Amino acid sequence: MPIKRLLLAVSLLSCTFVVATTPTHALAEPTYIIDPSLSALEQADAATIRNAITKAANEYGYTGFTAVIYAPTLNGANWAFNELAKISCPLGSVENLASGTAIADLSLGRCIVFKATPISYPNVAKNAESVAYHEVFHLAQAIRGGLKPMGARIDDMRWIYEGTAEIGGYQPQLSSGKLTQNSLIALLRDSAMNTSSSLTQISNAWVDDSIALVSIPFLRTNAMYSRSYLAAHYLTTITSNEKVMKDYFAEAGRLGDHVAAFTSTFGMTVSEFDAKFSSWIGGWTAPSASTTKANSPQRSVKIGGSCSVLNATSKVGGKKVTCKRVAKRLIWTKS
Repeated sequence: MPIKRLLLAVSLLSCTFVVATTPTHALAEPTYIIDPSLSALEQADAATIRNAITKAANEYGYTGFTAVIYAPTLNGANWAFNELAKISCPLGSVENLASGTAIADLSLGRCIVFKATPISYPNVAKNAESVAYHEVFHLAQAIRGGLKPMGARIDDMRWIYEGTAEIGGYQPQLSSGKLTQNSLIALLRDSAMNTSSSLTQISNAWVDDSIALVSIPFLRTNAMYSRSYLAAHYLTTITSNEKVMKDYFAEAGRLGDHVAAFTSTFGMTVSEFDAKFSSWIGGWTAPSASTTKANSPQRSVKIGGSCSVLNATSKVGGKKVTCKRVAKRLIWTKS
């Protein structure tokens, strides 16, 4: 989520949720600090969140951080603020913690904080797992170099940091088949087309709310997230997943300039890419039913075999494989 916390409207929250079991013991876990004042329902929400954070941390191969989970009250926000101070990892004021849902340490990747509350944003297909994967990916960005140090012109490139975190956030639902890539594009495109602002303007809007849009806060927030996700997704299709999700961050850390790193990594300026992206998103139409059926996840999974959902994961002989683009084809490759 952005450094200046912008939340989806509370009215969009759905309180229907499934209580998750305790995280699988076989998985390595981050360090957890749990608010002792949680009610029984809040403890169930905390268990769901903890399970999702642990899964995400193992997926990204980084568990060396602390996760603080606190009660959804002002006292809970004060408690979280004090606990974060003890580990020298402040993530905003008490007021921001009280009004927010989740915040990650975007600078050094040391900690994350979550409010123990049901998380469900059906209008943009988000749940506790997708938010956890999003926030933990922000820690991965920092570890991969992009936000350590913050570097020059970060405010112009927040779209790629939020967009790639959104890719991480939606991946569990895409991999499991709960969502298809085309249905997600169609859903988010509705929000993304609520603004015609450039990616640079959208990036700065996380600081100053400046994008051109009707003055309804949750529409502005949805538009920024959706357009950033779709831009990052489109960038993976015309370059590669590896460049977007890993190489760019390392290059930004090496150069110390987030805008220059984009050109260095992808061989085009942000403006040139924005023109390509605007053309793509403006002309995108949902595939026909026959095309959608043809693009559904394959039943047979084998290394080198065709797959249909970019970055989907599966297993062959007990080993993880990932759907990658190779020579303009999507095939299953060793992870």
